[in-house]
Amino acid sequence: MYQNLKESMAKLCKYEEKLGGDLYFAIEPKPNEGHPAMLIPTVASALVFWNKLEEEFKITR
Repeated sequence: MYQNLKESMAKLCKYEEKLGGDLYFAIEPKPNEGHPAMLIPTVASALVFWNKLEEEFKITR
């Protein structure tokens, strides 16, 4: 599930970059919402997520 999230976000970023690159994407961690499949529960995990996008998919900030 986490890999699917990374791939989808990378595709979205690359598609938006082709259209001009004027949009910003943000991730909002929700640490107090106890969903059993939380993929990005903390700020640290959000930062790691973006770093992984940069490393694996060459997405720029």
